[in-house]
This record gives sequence, structure tokens and C-alpha cells, in this order.
Amino acid sequence: MSRLRLYLSAVLLVGMLLQTAPPSLADDIPVGSNAVVYNTNGGGVRLREAPNTQASIVTTIPEGAQVVVVEGPLTDPAGQEWYKVSYNGLSGWVVGNYLGVPGTVPVLTPGRGLGAPSAPVSAAPAGLAASPAAGAGLAAPPAAPSLSTALAPAGAASVSATTATSVTTATTVLAPAPKPPPAPPRSAQGRATGAQLTQLALSLVGTPYVWAGKSPAGFDCAGLVVYVYGQFNVNLPPTTYDQWNFGRQIAQADLLIGDLVFFANTYGPGITHVGIYVGDNMFVHAENESSGVVRSSLVSGYWSTKFYGARRVID
Repeated sequence: MSRLRLYLSAVLLVGMLLQTAPPSLADDIPVGSNAVVYNTNGGGVRLREAPNTQASIVTTIPEGAQVVVVEGPLTDPAGQEWYKVSYNGLSGWVVGNYLGVPGTVPVLTPGRGLGAPSAPVSAAPAGLAASPAAGAGLAAPPAAPSLSTALAPAGAASVSATTATSVTTATTVLAPAPKPPPAPPRSAQGRATGAQLTQLALSLVGTPYVWAGKSPAGFDCAGLVVYVYGQFNVNLPPTTYDQWNFGRQIAQADLLIGDLVFFANTYGPGITHVGIYVGDNMFVHAENESSGVVRSSLVSGYWSTKFYGARRVID
């Protein structure tokens, strides 16, 4: 009888573990096979040089892109599982929670919402990556929102066009952001709200950086502007890609406090970073894991070389 009880207890324990443990990527996608990036809310996943969040970022892999699993899993001190993958000629480590089996998971295509499960493709040879799909942070021509274009200075830029079942590539030349007309004066209500936006943004300086974070516990760049504007009942899209298409474009010379400022070709190609203008050629933004939310200059240093354009949401 005691052996029977022991056996039943063991069966029960195993059953509980199977119910609560997350699915293992290694069980579904063998090393050398393809995986698809998903579950990133359209923001993509960061490819890092080593399996930890402090490692240097190689690039950002857009949601819907397929990669080849090279190694893993390795578990970091925080308990996150990491997988070494190959993508578009690059290799590095990503968190396993953002990888799924091609053809079985839905992916969020920026500008188009949640799509059907990505179609599986034949596994690439070890060390080669499947073709990338369109993803957040890549600038798209307004007339063709399904195209995701990487900004490049005076030259050919790679464009990826994605559907639920295929991935194709083309080449085009992306012109700089068009020069906007002079901005009309902001209304008294708009000026008051701009001041409130600025005050709140400045109060958040020092907040930690958290990938996909959108609360005072931690922000990424897009999450910070979503939170600040949300406190004044202005609902912004969740990704930098979609925020660039929100409001109206203004010239840098016409910037007023509370306007959004955008930057290109930072940790990846395209429009990849956003902040809130707070006056005196300064802006507040969630910079990175090392700095958190900081106040930076628009006219000197690193960010001045990456400035792409500005948008006004509140008139």
C-alpha cells in the first residue's frame, strides 16, 4: 500500500509540473531548425552577443522573422532561457519566450495588427538564417504600410514585404523625411497640455529601462511616450513604427514642449527610437538598460547624429 501511495504521489507531482512549466523550445524546435519571432507586441526581439540582458545588442529581429536555432537553451541567473540563433548573416542570443514554431503561432505585423500564424519554411543549413520579415521600428512609406523600409543615407535600402504565408525582398531607395510646412501656433489648451507632458516626463528621469515596459516600474522608449500621453487621455500606438505615423510632422525649428522626436538607425535600421521634447533643445527618453530614462541633447552628441524628424500630437 505504501508503494502504491508513493507511486500515486509521484504521478501527481509530475502532472502538476507538466501543467505549470512553460513549454520548452528545445522540445519543439531542434538545433538546426527554423524558429519564428513572436510574442513581442510588434516590437521585435533583441539579438545579443551573450545570453544576458547586459550584453551588447547586435540587432533587433522583427516580429515574424524566421531564424535558425544554433544552440541552447542556456539559463541565466534570472531564470530566463536563451537560445543562440542565426539571422540574416548575424548570430547571437535571444530569450526563448519570443521564439515559436513556424506555422503554429500568430505574429503581429506593424501597421496591420495580428496576423495568421507564420508559414513554416524549410530549415536553412546550419549557420544560415531564413529571410527576415517586416518588423517594428522600420520606416514604411505611407502609401504602402505593409512595406517596412530601412533608412539609409543616399543609397539602396533593403525593403521586406511580408504576408502570412510568404516572405519576399526587394530593393528601393528611401528618400529623407519630407520637409514639413511651417507649423501653426499651438492653442492655449495645447500649450498647457504641452507643459504638463513635459513636467511629467521630467519627473520620470531616473526610471529604469525595461524592454517593452510601459509603467513607472520600467519603460522602453515607446512605452515611455505611451505612458506620459496616456495620463492626459491621449492614446498613442504601442510601437515607434506606428507612433511615427501619428499626429503631424513638424520641422525641428518648430518644436514645442511635449512634441515627439524620432531617431533612426540606432540599435537597428529604420526609425528605432522616440522621446519627448522638453525645451532648450533637450528631450526625455528611455535610452537603454544602462542609462534608463534620461534627458539628452538634440543638437550635440550621439542623438544629434541620429535625429530623423518630429511629430506634434497635441495642437
